[in-house]
Amino acid sequence: MKNVQVLDCTLRDGGRVINCEFGEKTISDMTKDLTMSGIDIVEMGFLRDPNIVEYRTGHTFFNHVLQMRPFIPSERKGTMYVAFIDFNMYDFSKLERCDGSSATGIRVGFTKKQFIEQQDEIKKALYQVKEKGYTLFVQGVNSLGYSDKELLNLIDLINGLEPYSYGIVDTYGAMYIEDMIHFYELVDYNLDADICIDIHSHNNFQSSFAFAQEIIKLANGKRSIILDATLNGMGKGAGNLNTELIIDYLVRKKNSDYDIDRILDCIDKYLVPLKDRYTWGYSVPAFMAGIYRSHPNNVIYLTEKYRLNSKDIKYILSGIEEIHLGALSETVYLYP
Repeated sequence: MKNVQVLDCTLRDGGRVINCEFGEKTISDMTKDLTMSGIDIVEMGFLRDPNIVEYRTGHTFFNHVLQMRPFIPSERKGTMYVAFIDFNMYDFSKLERCDGSSATGIRVGFTKKQFIEQQDEIKKALYQVKEKGYTLFVQGVNSLGYSDKELLNLIDLINGLEPYSYGIVDTYGAMYIEDMIHFYELVDYNLDADICIDIHSHNNFQSSFAFAQEIIKLANGKRSIILDATLNGMGKGAGNLNTELIIDYLVRKKNSDYDIDRILDCIDKYLVPLKDRYTWGYSVPAFMAGIYRSHPNNVIYLTEKYRLNSKDIKYILSGIEEIHLGALSETVYLYP
């Protein structure tokens, strides 16, 4: 296992910007380009119950793992393909057994409220993922929402499950460097040594690239880490760590062998046209969403529907409880 792995989640987290409507050819070609560029893990999209989101051609909301198979290249070059499940949005009993022909990893995200109120159900679901032969990744939504004691209780559960990775998630893009270091050191000290630490950040404070470099330094080759990223930083609101930035850093400073030219070509082909029609990246409203730990859909809703200025948005966001994970708009997604 490499000490530093890059997980590209453009097709999943980036896809939120366009309701995951990439089109079949783009999904297939982008997956191939990411694979050929040497990306370690490619997230193909969401797994959702059909009564929540029914699979449609060209979308990356899937109802079954095998629906991802046509988009995975025959030459995998060591790349792992994974799907993401938000707890309570999928019936784990319907998860088909992993046969190696499609995605072989499952990432499961859950909130602190779910962890407190449904811990037994979460454990059962996570065990089901492993029992069906998948590599298990665990994402605790909104790490900032946990006290140190609560996080240690969660880590005890994680150690008992022995997943491939556990994720520190800056759900609202609200962490500063000191916060990320604190969470990394707490998790690193208490998490079993064989479990990777996954870092999933959002770029509200323009810190995602700095976080990645700091985590690489802290890991120092002793702890295996995974860095989540998206092409051109594509993602709701301020977006994510840029895949092109982190792989260029790893090539230049850590002797990695990613193909940066292929990644840049992929951005030119698929992301530049989208950027002409959709907006993501740093903005003052996104900055305020980070300050008030607010769902990015809230900012988008207030900006697009009511055309509010930044000052008005600030006062509305400050009145939304931090623990509220929903959005003001009708379409509500968790944001890990």
